[in-house]
Amino acid sequence: MAFDSDPETVAVSSTQSLDRAMVLLSIVAKYPLAGVSLGQAAKQATLAKPTAHRLLTGLRNAGLVDYSVTERLFFPAYKLFQLGQVVGQRFGIVHQARPVLKKLAQITHDTVYLTLRRADCLLCVVREQGDFPIKTLTLAEGDERPLGLGSNGIAWLAAQDEVELERLFDVNRAALALYPEFSEEKLRRYVKQAQQDGYAFSHGFMMPEMSAMAMCVRDNDRRAIATVSVAAITSRFDGPRFSHVRQELERHIGMLEYLLLETESADQRPYVAVES
Repeated sequence: MAFDSDPETVAVSSTQSLDRAMVLLSIVAKYPLAGVSLGQAAKQATLAKPTAHRLLTGLRNAGLVDYSVTERLFFPAYKLFQLGQVVGQRFGIVHQARPVLKKLAQITHDTVYLTLRRADCLLCVVREQGDFPIKTLTLAEGDERPLGLGSNGIAWLAAQDEVELERLFDVNRAALALYPEFSEEKLRRYVKQAQQDGYAFSHGFMMPEMSAMAMCVRDNDRRAIATVSVAAITSRFDGPRFSHVRQELERHIGMLEYLLLETESADQRPYVAVES
C-alpha cells in the first residue's frame, strides 16, 4: 500500500538539497581555472561523495557547472558568467555611487551608507567614513537588516505604496519587534513624518548617542532604487548642522541620480527596478 509523502517533510528535504547544492556551487566557483575534484568538493562541503555527485550532476544539468571527463574536475559553467553579467546591472550602482559617497563623507566628516533592497531586507553595499574621530559604524558592507529598521529602512518604507507598505509591516513585524523604538506604532509615525519631510531621520532610535538621516535614490520614473544615509553621534545633528547635512545629502543624491541617468541613457543600465 502506497502512502503520500508528508508535504512538510518533502519541503524540508528540498530545502536541504538546495542549500547543499549552493554550497557545492560556491566551492566550484572558487576554482574557475584549476577545477575541483568530486572528492575535494565533497570534503569541503562535508558531504558523502554519492550525495555530492548527485547534487553536482543536478548543477551540471542546470548548466551551472561543467565537468571535464579527462581531468575528472568540475568547473563553473558559462551560464554563471551570463547570470553574473545580468546581476551586475543592479549592483553596478555601487561603482557609480562610491566616489559620490566618498565626497559626501569628506564634506560631512561622518559615515555614509548606501543600501539596496534584497527581498524584504536592506543590504548595505557601500560604507564610506569621514574623518570625524567618533565613528558610527553600525553597518558593514554586506550586512542585512529587516526593512524598516534605521533611517534607511524608514526611507524605504516611506517610498512604498500603501499595499506594499502594509505587506512589509506584516512580514517584518517579528523581526522589528526586537527593537522597542521600531514598534509598529512608532514606525508608522516615522514613515508618515518621512513622507512629509522628504527624508527619514532616526534620532537616537537605535542607540541614544547615534542618529542618522536618509533619503532615497530614485530612477527616472521616480521609483526608489537605493537609499543613502549620513550617520553621526546625535549631538552632531544639533542646530544649523542639521540643515547642512540635509542639503549635502540631497545634493549628492541628485549628483548620483544624474550619473545613473547618464549611464542608462548610454544603454549601460547600472541598475534594474527594485522588486516589491
